[in-house]
Amino acid sequence: MPSPADSNGRSKTGRFAPGNKFGKGNPLAKRAQKLRSALFAAVSEEDIEAIVAKLVAAAKNGDTIAAREVLDRTVG
Repeated sequence: MPSPADSNGRSKTGRFAPGNKFGKGNPLAKRAQKLRSALFAAVSEEDIEAIVAKLVAAAKNGDTIAAREVLDRTVG
């Protein structure tokens, strides 16, 4: 059973209470999301299709690293 909120910075349900300095979350998450958004904005569906086609072609030509990547992403 959680202890009172005033003694450990948590609410009665055990979650971080407002103002708890440890409940801020991941400080890098906002930056990572901005970078992901920029990547999605810069790469089109056609770009991905072209990249995958080259990767599959390389795998078919014996590139074991490309083959591993294709298989990891498709078969698991």
